[in-house]
Amino acid sequence: MRAAIELGVGQLAIGGGGHDLLDADFTYNVPDWRPELDYAVQDGRGRLTLWQPSSERPRGVLEGRNRWDLRFAEQVPLDLGLKLGVIEGKLCLGKLALAGLSLEVGTGNFTLDLTETRARSLHIPIRAGVLNLKLIVPRDSGVQVEVRSPVLT
Repeated sequence: MRAAIELGVGQLAIGGGGHDLLDADFTYNVPDWRPELDYAVQDGRGRLTLWQPSSERPRGVLEGRNRWDLRFAEQVPLDLGLKLGVIEGKLCLGKLALAGLSLEVGTGNFTLDLTETRARSLHIPIRAGVLNLKLIVPRDSGVQVEVRSPVLT
């Protein structure tokens, strides 16, 4: 399955443990931030698209809250594409049957935890503007990191 997630502003947590293809909890206090979801099957392959229609903060909203907690089924092969704006996130992806991952972030603080990963080889392109990234990988894995970001810690 291919999952494309687009979140403009907020907090994002992704992990395993979903009983269905995707179990999700959304917490937001701006009506325009209500997430939208589409799922279709084409040529025998599922495609899930989840997006935030607007990331604009309306006038009068001082404390905007937008949190997405996503739990995917662990047995379904998953190709995950994340396109994110201003985000704080914790991505615990090691238990997922991860076939691919791409991450595009404007500004963010992230933990990307790949411990317990089942993938023998995984290429993860990360494009970012300003990113604070904590990368956790299995102890016995070989890792190559290539950084192309104006500001990265």
